[in-house]
Amino acid sequence: TVSLLIPATDDQIITALNRLRIAPMLQGYRGKPAVNLSAILRAINAVQDFTIAHRDNLQEIEINPLLCTPTDAIAADALLRRSL
Repeated sequence: TVSLLIPATDDQIITALNRLRIAPMLQGYRGKPAVNLSAILRAINAVQDFTIAHRDNLQEIEINPLLCTPTDAIAADALLRRSL
């Protein structure tokens, strides 16, 4: 895992992704195509923007897993916990 403080730039996000143990899989592994990095950045930025916009009412946000393919990045499960 890698943690970033928000707001994070695309460059910071890419650097963090490249530090993950699974980074080789994201870049294409054993003949498989690379994932769509732009789609991953869009997904992360959407969560980041939502978090910033609702920061006063959020206690926790988690997306796990984020399914990454050569064409898209899709949140298969998400947790949004509001603060009281």
